[in-house]
Amino acid sequence: MRHLTLEELLSLQDGGQLADLSRHLEDCPLCAGELRSLQQRRQALRDLPVLQPSKDRWPAIRARIVASKRRRAAVFAAALAAAVIAFALFSPAILRPPAPAVDNSADEVAELVRQSQRLEEQLRSLPEPEVLDMGSAETIVQLEDQIALVDECIEDLAGDSGAGQELAVLWETRITLLESLTNMRSPAFAQLLR
Repeated sequence: MRHLTLEELLSLQDGGQLADLSRHLEDCPLCAGELRSLQQRRQALRDLPVLQPSKDRWPAIRARIVASKRRRAAVFAAALAAAVIAFALFSPAILRPPAPAVDNSADEVAELVRQSQRLEEQLRSLPEPEVLDMGSAETIVQLEDQIALVDECIEDLAGDSGAGQELAVLWETRITLLESLTNMRSPAFAQLLR
């Protein structure tokens, strides 16, 4: 005797009226028992409690990340402003009598831009670190954020012809940050982490 397949049993359970299948169920206690078992499983599944997804935490996490980046940017901007002011106040050029009106800041800025470009090329040639501890990863992110902030400041001053010294300080700061980032991404540093 051929028994009903699972598909046929499910069809019957779903209300399908197939006369020969129904007759088989009357004559076969094994198939009738299997149909009852399917009905019990279906009922057990229906009786499971409805679970609601937990509250979405991503908006709160994202808000904390954004706030942290803003705080870091504000601290860096304040430190950068203090450095520019300190440079302006304590620069040896200010303490000496004024030199003849020769503007070397454009040449100085051009050399700093070249140094920055060389460092960026060096940084691009370095492989991405395979493994970083949390502190190193955070430091790299902070350095990248600070470089982006310096870039914004440079862009703001780029059109100002009287901002040669400020631009030089910003480019020097950018070079220092790039050097730090290059050191963090260097293979020698990665070896220290292993």
